[in-house]
Amino acid sequence: MASDSDFFVIRRFEKLGARVALFMQNKISHLEETVNAEDARCAFEGGDNGTFNGDYNKQRQDALEELVWRLERYREYHAYERFVLDYSELKARPDASKSQITYVKNWLENNNGPIVPAEAAFIEKEDLMPMVPKVRPPLRRLIDKFDSKIRIPYWRIPNEKVRIPKSSR
Repeated sequence: MASDSDFFVIRRFEKLGARVALFMQNKISHLEETVNAEDARCAFEGGDNGTFNGDYNKQRQDALEELVWRLERYREYHAYERFVLDYSELKARPDASKSQITYVKNWLENNNGPIVPAEAAFIEKEDLMPMVPKVRPPLRRLIDKFDSKIRIPYWRIPNEKVRIPKSSR
């Protein structure tokens, strides 16, 4: 199956990818809101937001320390940016075609379950994509879509029109 790149399909994990990106964004946004709220509270109470050395606001200090850790971690490995870019590239890839999915299902069935059923269950998911998509021009996609519908009725000679000459005796 994996040797034929046209039929090597894998999951995109769309929902999980979106959740992870939103989770990462939410963690940073929540910490940002905490810092902003503590800044506003401190300013309202007449405190000094212009110093870190004299800052006795434990909640703001904890939020800033976690922000430093998260932003360093995300930026050091470019984790957030890379994750978002990778995810958007995956989303832009074409879905696996019905014929690719059918081929894999048939292959799994015809080869007496070469993969454990729990691991082969991926083929029933909706977020499948080809590992190496074939890029087909728009005209080719149109022909592929209507090929069987066009070919059968218009190119076949109806039986009543075919006349077999009788042998002359």
